Amino acid sequence: LGSQWNGSGAYRLEAHGKSLLLGPAPVSAIRHSRRSDLVWTGHADGSLRQWSANGMAELPQRSSEAIVSIQTNADESLLLAIAERDSAFVHDLATKSCQRLPVEEGQLQVGLLLGDGDEICLQTAGAPALAHANALRRFRRSANSGRFDPTGEPSDLPPGLGGGSLDRRTGRLLLPRPRRGGKGGFLVLDLTGTQPPRDLPGEPCSLVACSPAGDLFATCMTSCVQLRRGIDDPVAVSLHTDSSGTNDLCFSPDGQHLAAISKSGAVWLFSTGNGQLVWRGQVPAIGWSVTFTPDGEYLLTGDSDGVVRHWLVDPGQQRQLALAKLRDWTWDAEDERILRENGIEPARPR
Repeated sequence: LGSQWNGSGAYRLEAHGKSLLLGPAPVSAIRHSRRSDLVWTGHADGSLRQWSANGMAELPQRSSEAIVSIQTNADESLLLAIAERDSAFVHDLATKSCQRLPVEEGQLQVGLLLGDGDEICLQTAGAPALAHANALRRFRRSANSGRFDPTGEPSDLPPGLGGGSLDRRTGRLLLPRPRRGGKGGFLVLDLTGTQPPRDLPGEPCSLVACSPAGDLFATCMTSCVQLRRGIDDPVAVSLHTDSSGTNDLCFSPDGQHLAAISKSGAVWLFSTGNGQLVWRGQVPAIGWSVTFTPDGEYLLTGDSDGVVRHWLVDPGQQRQLALAKLRDWTWDAEDERILRENGIEPARPR
């Protein structure tokens, strides 16, 4: 998948026909533009980068913590980057300015751009004894200055919740309960304020993902992902991964696929229609983040080696590309020797 090397010295930095994005630090978050080929990557050293056909540019911000989430508003004029436990950074991509939203109580877990990007919601967690440590904080954009200012008092949350995931279709925030031996399941909050909070029972889970249409939900367990068809679905379909732990989940834009990446570097693509494994890939690093291109043709992974890799979603296209590469390969005596040592007689595919 990644670098290719043969006896003639041919060296290619690509995966599935796309160039690798080579960052200077582990890739902890990825966001693909919905309107262009732009890709934004957040890194473990707190840096944020924008990739285009013209190269890479670093966005201005200062953080010593890993960037764990990147979001944009509908017209992609604003970008929200969340630094683990530290701060939220709002980037105005038109003016190239940056505003830091500090967290005074608790540690930052999740940040959400709401509506058209005029409101931001931050989730914090901390010791129950600290006032407003476990809470939701809202910021609204000023029509005059364009900056985000706090609105009202923080809304307190029960302790022990994991980072939430927003169902944008309904405005519901799903908050997992990851603690073993605890209550399990997750808490559902209606951010529009029209419905009371709901407790959904289940096993402890560390991540919750919602499909774009809001009809599918995935929760991450220790060695599997559970898929539900609706928030009240009592029967979850178990999609088995591995015991190293899943770091990220993502639904495809059409909701037909669910991708997961584990700490072992395994990449899993499942069909949401029948719950079957479509394919499994492997990166030579710790897998941290996944996202799809807007057309759903490629899956992007970000890993601890600082590389972003593209993966063709369709196995048929993967095979066609592999055959084309083999036909174009420059074979030499060293290639043939290695093949024969492994019991393979060199032959070009037809």
